[in-house]
Amino acid sequence: MGITILETMKLDICKSFRLISGINGLENPVDKVGILDWEFFKREKGQFVHGEFVLTSLLFAKDHPEYIYDAVKDLIEDGASGLAIKNIYYDAMPAEVVEMSNDHKFPIFIFDNSAYFEDIITEVNDCIRIQSDSELIEAKLSLMIEKALDPRTVKEISSEINPFFEEDLEFLYLSSESYVSEGNLKKWQQKFKAEKWLPKQYSLLKYRQGLFLIGNNLDAVLETVVLRLGKAFEGRIVGKSDGNQAFNIGLKQAYYSYRYAIMTEQNEVHFKQLGLFQFILPHQNDYWLNWFSDHTLAPLIQHDEKYQSELMTTAVTYIDKGGDLKQTAEALFLHINTVRYRMSKISELIGDALSEYDLYATLLMAIKSRG
Repeated sequence: MGITILETMKLDICKSFRLISGINGLENPVDKVGILDWEFFKREKGQFVHGEFVLTSLLFAKDHPEYIYDAVKDLIEDGASGLAIKNIYYDAMPAEVVEMSNDHKFPIFIFDNSAYFEDIITEVNDCIRIQSDSELIEAKLSLMIEKALDPRTVKEISSEINPFFEEDLEFLYLSSESYVSEGNLKKWQQKFKAEKWLPKQYSLLKYRQGLFLIGNNLDAVLETVVLRLGKAFEGRIVGKSDGNQAFNIGLKQAYYSYRYAIMTEQNEVHFKQLGLFQFILPHQNDYWLNWFSDHTLAPLIQHDEKYQSELMTTAVTYIDKGGDLKQTAEALFLHINTVRYRMSKISELIGDALSEYDLYATLLMAIKSRG
């Protein structure tokens, strides 16, 4: 997958580009860049391919503005994503071209002599390559986080990601409290490697809405990385793995620690702090875990809806207070006998034969599984 025209326009080389029509096509994909000049006179279908962003000076039409309509029509039929015109001969487009461009969501730009064709092609192609590399690495990370892989496959994939990784790796997932675009995350991944922020045995890799930092003794290098990331990560959220884990396990631990940090509104969480959520978070989409939670709590919710009995509120508070009836009563501003009555009703609704310990364990798993 390439980049979009909108992402292309954010490149420094395209800063002089002025959009004149086709604004609704800015999300068109850009998979390659081509040049149109004398090719127009061949008038052969398929000269350009789907997703191709085309550059031209309109030299072929310098004395024949009527050629422009046919040229744009051919590009649209070929599936080109957009057109950028150097303003050597034209600084505006005929009305019928603008109308066709808008109708077909085909963006047309005009730019000046500050940008050269070869520089535009080089920079856009570099951006497409970085995007492709980033997506490939993210797909490999997803595979290791979402699937159960054998050790040999894990080792092969980790070596493909970075052959210089050392033993006893640590894994850290880093995200920001504020919005950070996918484009910036990919840019930082590329700059980390190109500018050698850290030695080659470290990697900074985009995954979803954040970045994995992988290497040794990460606490000692984290501030160096955050400093290079800048203001976007001043309010950061960090998930950390346990030490000395298999590559795929370390990734999972760091990512689930980050998710737990989001849930509990913390800025930094270590996997060992997750407790029961070490099991729940990896299985949140599991059918039986969700069935168990729904099946257990549905009778309480239905009873509350019918009698306004506040059994769910009582159950949640009971779990939050570690099963202590006195603390539950104090938190709810109730007499302890009222709490005992409600807990008796809860036990009756979800399983009258449960011991006090089993009732607590059942409620704990059901409530925590709801997130």
